[in-house]
Amino acid sequence: MTFPRVVIVADDRDYTADMVVRHLSRATFVRLDPGRPRSDGGHISSLVRAGAKSEWTVAGTPVGPWTSVLWRKPTKATDLVGEEAWAADETTMAVLGSLRAACVGRWMNEPMAVHYHRSRLPQLTLADSLGMSIPDTLTTTNPDAAASFIAAGRTVVKPMTQVNVDFAPAWEITSSDPLIGLTPVPHTFQRLIDKKADLRVTVVGDQVFAARITSDRLDWRAAPDAATYELVELDDVTVHQLRDYMAAASLAFGAFDFAEDAEGRPWFLECNANGEWGWIEETTGAPIGEAIAEWLTLDL
Repeated sequence: MTFPRVVIVADDRDYTADMVVRHLSRATFVRLDPGRPRSDGGHISSLVRAGAKSEWTVAGTPVGPWTSVLWRKPTKATDLVGEEAWAADETTMAVLGSLRAACVGRWMNEPMAVHYHRSRLPQLTLADSLGMSIPDTLTTTNPDAAASFIAAGRTVVKPMTQVNVDFAPAWEITSSDPLIGLTPVPHTFQRLIDKKADLRVTVVGDQVFAARITSDRLDWRAAPDAATYELVELDDVTVHQLRDYMAAASLAFGAFDFAEDAEGRPWFLECNANGEWGWIEETTGAPIGEAIAEWLTLDL
C-alpha cells in the first residue's frame, strides 16, 4: 500500500503553499489547515498503546519516520472566536502532537524552532558567534539608556514582532525626538547601516537564493513597487555562515535580511524562520517553490 509522504500544514489561502504544491504530484502529499477543520478533510487519529505499537494518522494518511512536514502558517485560534477558536486550537494541537509523536522524518520548520527564533536577540547573538557582521542593537525600556545609544550614532527603531499589525516599518530616530512613552513596552534601537542595498536571502536546505533589493527608502517595504529586485551570488564565506546558522538553529528554511554597505559587506539584520518568499520568486524567478518541493520529497 502506498500513501502520501508529505504533509503540508498551511492556511487554505496561503499562495506560497500553492507554489510548492504545483511541483508535487497529487499522490505525494496531503494538505490541511487545522485552524479551519473540515469534515471532508480526512481524519486525524492517534492511537497510543501501552507497551505496543502506536499509530498516527493525519488527514487520512499514516505518518511516521517516512514523512516530511511543511508547517507554514495555519489559521490561528487567536484569529477566531467562540466554537471556531476552540476547534482550531484542539485540532492544531492534535495534528502537531501526532506529527511529533510519530517522529516524522523532517520538518520545515518544527514550530518550536520557529517560536524560539521569533526574537531578534538570539538571532543576532547566533549570527555574531558565526562571524557575521551585526549592527549594535539595544532593546530597552530605559529612556536614559536609549538616549545614550541614540546620541552615539545614527539609529533606527524597529519592532521586535509584527504579530498585531500588518506592517511596522523601521524608522530613524534622533536625539531631538521625544522618548516619552518608551516604558513599559521594550523598544529596539539599532545602529543604522549606511547601505547601498538590502539583501533578502532565502535558504532552503543547502540551497541559497539571494536577491538584492535597491530602494531609496530606509525600509524598502514601505514602497515595494518602487524597489528593484535582482538575483545575486553571495560570497562563499557568507554562504557557509548561512548554512552553519541554519544547522545551529535547527532550521530547514530561513528568510534572512541583510543590509549591504558600499563595500559589498552584508550586515545581518534578522532571520524569519517562517518568512514569505512568493514575491521573491515572482519578481526574480528564483525557483524557491521547486526547491522546497524537492527537499520535502528527498529520500529519508
